[in-house]
Amino acid sequence: MSERKYGELIITLKSDLCVGSGYSYAGVVDSDSCYDECGLPFIPAKRIKGCIREAVETTLYSLYSEDDVARAFGVSGDDHSSSFMLENAYIGDYDQIFEYLMEKHIAGRDKCPAYDAQEVLGRFSYIMGQTRMENGVAEKGSLRYTRSIKHFSPVNGEEMVFRAEFSCNTEDWDLISNGAKATRHIGLKRNRGLGNVRIETVEINDKRKTDDSLINEEMLNNGMVRLSFAIKNVQPLMLTKTMDDESQDYINGQQVLGLLAGRYLQTEGNGPEDQTFKDLFLNGSTIFSNLYPYDGKYTYYPAPDYIGRRKKTKKLVYTVKEYSLSKKSEPGDQPKKLKGKYVAETSDGLRILEVKKDVAYHHSHKNTHKTAEDKEEGILYSVEVLRSRQMFSGSVIVKDKYSSLVKELICRDDLYFGKSKIAQYGRCRLIKMDRQQKDQENGFKAAKDIIVTFLADAIFIDSKGNLTVQYDEVFETVKQALSIDTATESSGILSSLQTTTSTGYLSVWNLRRPAMPAIKAGSYLVFHLIDDMKKTPDFVGERVLEGYGQISVKDASELDCEEVKELSIGEMAVCGEQLDDSAKESINQIINPIIYDTWLERKIYQAINGADKIDVTNTAAGRFALMLRESLVEADKDYDLAFKKFGERIDSFKTGDTREKGRKILGKIGRTQGSEGWNIDLNCTFFESDKDLTEVLSMLGIQDDKAEKVRRWPKYVMAILTDRKYKGR
Repeated sequence: MSERKYGELIITLKSDLCVGSGYSYAGVVDSDSCYDECGLPFIPAKRIKGCIREAVETTLYSLYSEDDVARAFGVSGDDHSSSFMLENAYIGDYDQIFEYLMEKHIAGRDKCPAYDAQEVLGRFSYIMGQTRMENGVAEKGSLRYTRSIKHFSPVNGEEMVFRAEFSCNTEDWDLISNGAKATRHIGLKRNRGLGNVRIETVEINDKRKTDDSLINEEMLNNGMVRLSFAIKNVQPLMLTKTMDDESQDYINGQQVLGLLAGRYLQTEGNGPEDQTFKDLFLNGSTIFSNLYPYDGKYTYYPAPDYIGRRKKTKKLVYTVKEYSLSKKSEPGDQPKKLKGKYVAETSDGLRILEVKKDVAYHHSHKNTHKTAEDKEEGILYSVEVLRSRQMFSGSVIVKDKYSSLVKELICRDDLYFGKSKIAQYGRCRLIKMDRQQKDQENGFKAAKDIIVTFLADAIFIDSKGNLTVQYDEVFETVKQALSIDTATESSGILSSLQTTTSTGYLSVWNLRRPAMPAIKAGSYLVFHLIDDMKKTPDFVGERVLEGYGQISVKDASELDCEEVKELSIGEMAVCGEQLDDSAKESINQIINPIIYDTWLERKIYQAINGADKIDVTNTAAGRFALMLRESLVEADKDYDLAFKKFGERIDSFKTGDTREKGRKILGKIGRTQGSEGWNIDLNCTFFESDKDLTEVLSMLGIQDDKAEKVRRWPKYVMAILTDRKYKGR
């Protein structure tokens, strides 16, 4: 196993930048840039990696061979990952800024309607229009709008800097470092003034090993241990389903098994012939459950078929006793299944969750499927991914003697799942798990109806060894697994079995697993107990080591068709850490201007619609506006000095009436102080905080910033002058 080195790419913008997201909005933006759900811009890892590879192949071709490039950057269809693993590039203090915006506002806009993602994005970007020229004249219908990230940061006024963590084998460090230095342009329209960058590499220490105290350990029967853990995907997840452009909405046990097996084999001295390897990953004595959505308190499982939402009233009901539904529901208000939803069943009610997904666009610079007739050099394609910053939880059931080893494998590094783990996708991080769900009941008395719900897809074989999804055969197999040989079908409640096709992907072969018929998660079987039931297993069927066949068992009397209370899902887990001083400053520089611009808009509206409007001629309004611009240029962003200069220019008017009306404008902002001339008066009405501003500042815990108000007086004056000149009010 090659030794790994960890580093960071520091990307400094030397011009505006547009890293195309593939999205466009008709009439507003034709080529949009990449940004997250809070409006913070980022540079996708795939773009950076592709540009660095291109620089190595075209600029540094005399230094590095094709084999060097293939080893570092990978080859499509190879049976192992490339050496170079890269993450998205973000602004400084990104994690803390993101968590703050999500916690304080974006996730709860109804509580604090002060700003939204588009306003945050507006602090970092602008939209520019361009036309195509024909013989020196703009071609009709060629106007296009592009969103570009600003060259200079709104936080400190310096050139924007993005940072991206990466790792590579030691022998590839120089290739990556030199390739980064040789990369001078990224993004769209790089031959039209955009995308000029400087990329540097710095070495950092590897600090990704996690404390195993985040894993909950529970002793089970027969010397087994359940290791429960929760993760947050800090990058989007590309979990391919049957269709390559679709994504699963959970992490299946196959991937957990494959990740930990790979880590075991990467350890020097370990091999696939070891008995430990066989016990953990081959013979089924260890079970790796699926990782399902988690909200910080509850784990959510695929919605059972016995839960429905009424079509009209939208109320949740249990639908196991179909005979009574027709009596209690209004015409046309029948319940519908919760397709694609996940449910946490608690003693207080039900929580419903839907996994968030996005469509990501990518451009393959080289067309690997090119034919002699194909003129295209590359292709644009899209993939469905799970949005980042979501949480999932699951468990590993293992022999007690291997529990410490499994915990060490889980905590060795961040966890990577799905496709494109080497760039932009797949990275997950262990988080603290607060498991407060009720445990499964241990045993049931005779003469009861019990419901066995499939929490995961289940695979069964018949007596002849063939795969089966036939009801009778599945019913008998589950009955034997539960040790209830005398149980019968319930006479009052019908079972519900749905089928699906289960498959997977073997990266070592670069092939999809054979498709198998399976019982779909959410299906359920109903048994009537003749004798007591003592055994309550967690899994039934085949290939349970990969998470298939997970079940829950409950008393059917708990489920009736009456409406059940729907509870809100848990709040998104946040970092809970104190903000660094630099992060606080960045947040203030991002948020404060948005808040005070909104306040200024209200002030301007009051000024141009109130009874105390200025009354000057159009000519005088134009001259005042020109004087204001000259004063601002002369003062060079010193707003106190600019106000003094503006006052001197107005006092120079020879016409007494015009001069007095100009002084009336000045009086809205300041006053004269004898020989010192005009000065800003912070006690005048313009600088007063209205009710809305006071409430917002209180919600966010921000002190009223007089300097922000002073910086806005020129916009206020210019707005009322422009309104007078062009609207003639």
